[in-house]
Amino acid sequence: PLRDCNNYGKKGANFLHVVDLDGAKNRERINKEVIREIAINTSLKIEVGGGIWTLFDIEEYLELGLDRIILGSKALDFTFLEEAIKNFGKEKIVAGVDIENGNVKINGWLEESNQNGIALLSSMKEIELKYAIVTDITKDGTLSRPNIDLYKSIIDRTGLKITLSGGVSSLSDIVKAKETLCAAVINGKAYYEGKIRLEDALKEEGC
Repeated sequence: PLRDCNNYGKKGANFLHVVDLDGAKNRERINKEVIREIAINTSLKIEVGGGIWTLFDIEEYLELGLDRIILGSKALDFTFLEEAIKNFGKEKIVAGVDIENGNVKINGWLEESNQNGIALLSSMKEIELKYAIVTDITKDGTLSRPNIDLYKSIIDRTGLKITLSGGVSSLSDIVKAKETLCAAVINGKAYYEGKIRLEDALKEEGC
């Protein structure tokens, strides 16, 4: 991971999205030592998610110098989410919301929450949430182009700074996301499969 992070920096990246997938499945920070090594050895800004369930988890990561903490299923606990925002600031807390056909799924996409995604995000905005990463489950990992209309609806109705996640397959997808006023785009599989050059994506300032 450190070699990859350093390569990203050399290509001009300044923000890294990291997810502890083992942690997300087990509800604890399984890879926290790996994340610690990344934080110590790179100058990139870092947002991290996966296995973060307590205020102590958040505090420990922030003390490492991480820039944003992503709360997944735990973000649906509004009491906790509001407390996290009050304790650490709305610039530090991100809600990770996973949507399938309009509704939110939780616990690694295994469970239905029976909540509408846009309604949930609107409620989060009311308690001072600023940032959300919205993953379109039907598109994630498919390279089949994002559902831009979904993100436009979310941004128009919530006013949150939304990161698009799922389906990105080409530079034109990033351009469209920018036009839709997405705050950022997660470029994962498309980058690793060589469909998007990082240098080209970074030229699309603002997304």
